Amino acid sequence: VANYDPFLLRLLPFSLWGVCLWGVGFLGKYLGGRIGMYAALMITALWPYHLINPISMRWYSMAAALLVWNLWFCLCLIDSVRVNGGGKRHLTVLFGALVAVTGAALLYSVYAGPIVIVAQLVIVVFRAKVLSRAVTVWVLAWVVALLLYLPWLQTFLSQIRTSAGTHLSLIDFASSYYILWAGE
Repeated sequence: VANYDPFLLRLLPFSLWGVCLWGVGFLGKYLGGRIGMYAALMITALWPYHLINPISMRWYSMAAALLVWNLWFCLCLIDSVRVNGGGKRHLTVLFGALVAVTGAALLYSVYAGPIVIVAQLVIVVFRAKVLSRAVTVWVLAWVVALLLYLPWLQTFLSQIRTSAGTHLSLIDFASSYYILWAGE
């Protein structure tokens, strides 16, 4: 549809930047009230990451939007497990499915997905009051996400082999994550 039209090629990344901001607003309000929402929106809206990548027709705004919404759905999943006594199990299923779908999409689009899984596990453990149920539901959601990712796993492993040369070592893998953390 966009062909080589520079405006149309930038339209989707800018739109995804807006979707990301929308999710940041939810997260900010959830974690810090109205002041937290405004602060989070202002910081994120002015973050050069979201302005530079769409201008250069990069798709990292999609990864940021997926990350933000996946975290939001994770927090909603934990809350739904906490209040399950009120007969709201359908919310647990809904938010579990949303964690799985956005998690799989995140894994497809960013190879730093395993870091997200570990970070969310820490959040689940520290945030959940009913620890065992929340962790069980969260693990089930990510197992579904990983199953959805399986068709891409072979491509992912071949890309790692290509970028690491003829050998695939833990040092090469760890250094790529260090670059991610240090640079982004």
